[in-house]
This record gives sequence, structure tokens and C-alpha cells, in this order.
Amino acid sequence: MTTISEFISGQKLEETIVTNSSLYRKKFSLLVQKAGVGDRNIDDRQAIRKIRETVSWNWAGFFFAESWGVYRKQKIAWILWSVSIVLKLMANVDGLMLFGFIAGVFSVCLSLIFGMYGNGVLLTNAMIVSEQEIPPESKEQLSMNGLWLLVFLSVLLGLVGYGLSKFHGG
Repeated sequence: MTTISEFISGQKLEETIVTNSSLYRKKFSLLVQKAGVGDRNIDDRQAIRKIRETVSWNWAGFFFAESWGVYRKQKIAWILWSVSIVLKLMANVDGLMLFGFIAGVFSVCLSLIFGMYGNGVLLTNAMIVSEQEIPPESKEQLSMNGLWLLVFLSVLLGLVGYGLSKFHGG
């Protein structure tokens, strides 16, 4: 079985991360060193949990939160984006301005979470899919189609929100 350190230094990392592999290799090496799990196997559940709980700053995750998560095939990003959109749309309805505040706090929290833990989740997802019997393109931890879909839906829902504010606001 492959150790986590071997995975990070090997070809499988490049096959799963695809873009910016050398940058991520450095970040992941520091993250694994900080977590103290480099000699553990990539399927070790405790090591995976420890990596996900270890802080390793990711600027793209911080600034682009759900968009970065969708681009990096983190399924939870779609759910969080949906919650964020619902809160923002509800903020446009009369009498529900509290949702605007909640949406703002939620967005800040998402930025901090993706910034602090995005590297760990990305690394562990890459380790998990690298061992699965799936086509190589399915192992890649990036999705331009998902990102474009997110942009399209965001613009569309932004227009809906604008329409709601005009309808309810006069």
C-alpha cells in the first residue's frame, strides 16, 4: 500500500490534482508533516481525519470559497452554495432582512473554512479517488464544467434576486 508521503511525491498526485501540482505538493507536504501522518497508508481513516482537521491556508479557497470547492470537485461545495443562494434570495423578500445578515455571516464563515481546511479536503479526496477503479478523467480533482455551471446559475439566480427586489421593493 502507498503511504501518504509517497502519494504526495509520486505521479498519482499529478494525475488527480492536474493543475498547480508542484504548488500543491509543497502545501500538502507541509500539511502532512504538521499532521504527523506521512508514514501512514493513504486509506488510513484516522490519518485522513487528522489531515482534514489540520489547518493549511489556501488563498483560492478563502477568496472563492464555494466556487473553488466546485472547481476542485468538493461535493459539499454545491450544497453550501445552494444554502448561500437561498439565504441571499430570501434577503430580497420584504420583512426578511435578517436573512441578509445571516447570508453575510455564512459567506464569511465559508471563506474561512475553505481557506483553512480546503487543502486537507482536496488532498484526502485525491488520495481516495486515486485508489478507486474509475476512469482516469474521473479521478481528476477539477471540473471546469462544474465551475461554468456554477457561474451560469449564479448569474441566473442573481437576476431572479434582482427581479424579486424590484417586485417587492417597488
